Amino acid sequence: MLDLTAVEEEIVLENAEALEQNGFVMESDTTGYLPVGQRCKLLSLPQSKEVTFNTKDLEELIHLLSESHISADSAYIPRPTKVRKMFAMRACRSSIMIGKTLSMKQMRSVLDHMGKIDKPWNCPHGRPTMRHLTSVDDLEGQLWEEGDGLLSEDGAGTRKSITDIWKQYLA
Repeated sequence: MLDLTAVEEEIVLENAEALEQNGFVMESDTTGYLPVGQRCKLLSLPQSKEVTFNTKDLEELIHLLSESHISADSAYIPRPTKVRKMFAMRACRSSIMIGKTLSMKQMRSVLDHMGKIDKPWNCPHGRPTMRHLTSVDDLEGQLWEEGDGLLSEDGAGTRKSITDIWKQYLA
């Protein structure tokens, strides 16, 4: 039996599916025989390989559910910190590690996918995902004009866009 406040109990009752999708199996007695705050019973805690969850994780999830106003048809499910860390660790472990040889096709695929994510410069743990191929010193003589991107003038006064500069660099 859980000892919850009336508000926490209401959150548990309204979000039973989100709790279950996080692995917390609950049972509720809404017959009216039990006092408010003691109508919810925790049947099982989630466990995943080496990660074991506890009631503190349940409390955090209830707090997250109270702050997020999700609708019944919403696909968003709040996750406790321990779950997010576990997912991040597993994502990192299955990713490409430094030193792995990739084909041109694989490299293009990685860059295409990285271009679609919000923060591609590091993994969920903060490890860098990119390596600089040039330094600021290499860009000496480059000009910046608002709206044009990075421009360069060669000895003849010809202006090049950053796209042309990169094409020449990669050639």
